[in-house]
Amino acid sequence: MAAPMSAPSCVIGVDLGGTKLLAGVVGPDLSVRHRIRRPSLGLDQAALMSAIADAVGELRVAEEVAAVGFGIPVTLDQRTGTAVYSTHLPLAGVPFASVMSERLGIPVVVDNDGNCAVVAEARYGAGEGSGDVVMLTLGTGIGGGLVLGGRLQRGWIGAGGELGH
Repeated sequence: MAAPMSAPSCVIGVDLGGTKLLAGVVGPDLSVRHRIRRPSLGLDQAALMSAIADAVGELRVAEEVAAVGFGIPVTLDQRTGTAVYSTHLPLAGVPFASVMSERLGIPVVVDNDGNCAVVAEARYGAGEGSGDVVMLTLGTGIGGGLVLGGRLQRGWIGAGGELGH
């Protein structure tokens, strides 16, 4: 009898910004095994969604993955996974989590990119060991996140810790 196949242990992390998309396959030891960079500036909504799906698809060829996590620069309604407001990308009104999950055929998690950054720093970076972390992110725009008492602060629909514009 053949040994049962184990579930994929890698995930893909995607950092979508106003000018570029960065993505990588991350192993269980948090090492980045494969990376990809694509432009996002100036794309309309259809082209942007296709570029995102294509980048993830290219990484999936390199490694079997269990899920994809997205950090995107939008005000995100966590109840629905819908981008409520987006300054630099044409994503307002897009139910991003469900659209990407359906398009990619694997589980998708999405959050504001500033929230993703502050959680990463609080767990594995400069804020490790501290229950309270505030982060201001500077890129194409200004964003940020807030961890208090070890918990990410989202507010009512997801913009509670949004420090940007």
